[in-house]
Amino acid sequence: STLGGWLTGNAGWASTWSRNVGLYSFGPDKVRTCAVGEWYKASYDSGGSIAGVSDGDRVAWFIHLSEGVDQTSRDEFDLLNSKGLLAQPTVVIHGTALTASQFGQMAAVGSNLVWSPLSNFLLYGNTTDVRAADNAGVEISLAPDWGPSGSKSCLHELKVAELWNTEVMNNHFTNYELAEMVT
Repeated sequence: STLGGWLTGNAGWASTWSRNVGLYSFGPDKVRTCAVGEWYKASYDSGGSIAGVSDGDRVAWFIHLSEGVDQTSRDEFDLLNSKGLLAQPTVVIHGTALTASQFGQMAAVGSNLVWSPLSNFLLYGNTTDVRAADNAGVEISLAPDWGPSGSKSCLHELKVAELWNTEVMNNHFTNYELAEMVT
């Protein structure tokens, strides 16, 4: 099965219908993703996860990072950075615990952020400081996290972001900027 192939490292996912359509229509997938905790493993280092960019093997590395609102969550970012994994292809999903200084470090290397406000609110009671990220120069995308704790669509996530922007952030973003985040 596809799942069995994935779990045993046989790249069974490559044989699924949707992946085959994508492969033949658009070429090989040059984006890698990483769930919470996976990158802590020794095999995740700048040589294996980021260096593929220089030879064209990788264009982006999406990582769920700093999802909480505590110091432990902030420390995840510093560990990632100390391993050389904060770079232009790094796309941080959540970053809920990050500080203005950490967003500045992201901006300095051209790293990007994916904001999922509804999931952040439901899981942590707060959301990413996207004003600080924007002020630092981090490019921000807006997308749902996952069904159990987030929006069911980009439009619903946009509605949540617009409400937060209006009611709490004093219209930091224009409606056009919010629309740009989902496109």
